[in-house]
Amino acid sequence: MSVSDDLREKISVADDCGSTRGKIFGKAEGLIDVVKIYTMESCPYCAKLKRYLKSKDVEFEEFDLEKDPAAREVCKKMTGIEWAVPVTTIDGENFVIDFDKPEIDKLLCL
Repeated sequence: MSVSDDLREKISVADDCGSTRGKIFGKAEGLIDVVKIYTMESCPYCAKLKRYLKSKDVEFEEFDLEKDPAAREVCKKMTGIEWAVPVTTIDGENFVIDFDKPEIDKLLCL
């Protein structure tokens, strides 16, 4: 799933992310500075995602699907997949499954 047209328009207005690099525009609330990631401890791609986000100075909130049944349900409802990891989202609607750097960069305006 890709960035919504509304979000894409707001990002492009900000000079193709120039002055907003690493920040995400919300639909009404301005900038969102919390990225949510859904992971599993045993997932090597989840570890890569966390290292990558840290290297880009992106703050994130992590939910371990093995330890948090409520987060597992949220992730399943969002993606339609029982055990999809890693999942990166900014709003629970726009998300990236797997460690797909180009899509993550697009979603997070990196």
